[in-house]
Amino acid sequence: MGTLMTRTLLFFGHSGNRASEEPPVLCSFDKVTGVVLNTTELPVIPRGTPMTYIADERQYFVMAYGAGDDSGSIGLVLPTVP
Repeated sequence: MGTLMTRTLLFFGHSGNRASEEPPVLCSFDKVTGVVLNTTELPVIPRGTPMTYIADERQYFVMAYGAGDDSGSIGLVLPTVP
């Protein structure tokens, strides 16, 4: 998955590790300090470049997964950052 940068955050998706059975995850980092703020386990392996938007004072994160007939998108609601 491509990275996504907002005013204060950097998002990076990781496909996991089949050998060690680590699941795919979405990580968010503080842009200034580099500290990992959150790691969210994903039910699918992320692909492509994600997008984010704010609606009704909530931040949403959308990413694609899969290919061909086994593709789709997944959306997450994120805590808003002031």
